[in-house]
Amino acid sequence: MGRWTHLQGLCNGLHKGAQEKLKASGWNGVFTEFKVVDARKQLVAGMNDFVKVRCSGNEFIMLRLFEPLPNTKKKSELAVVKLTSENSEVEYFT
Repeated sequence: MGRWTHLQGLCNGLHKGAQEKLKASGWNGVFTEFKVVDARKQLVAGMNDFVKVRCSGNEFIMLRLFEPLPNTKKKSELAVVKLTSENSEVEYFT
């Protein structure tokens, strides 16, 4: 896994929540895989991770994760999930 090992671990724990958020917005798909393919970071009072994930063959989603500062002892959370394409760049989104 290499480059994205840490983020892949975070995403694995948020797999179910990401699928539920998409279904709540009307998406009918099923995740057959959940592999980080690209990511960017934004330092805030913690870390925002913008993560592109392959969720099945040629379907991709974008996740915005928030990792709180370690001293807060809070868990990372899934802030936003949206559908995207294979060719889309990872960038800030709300």
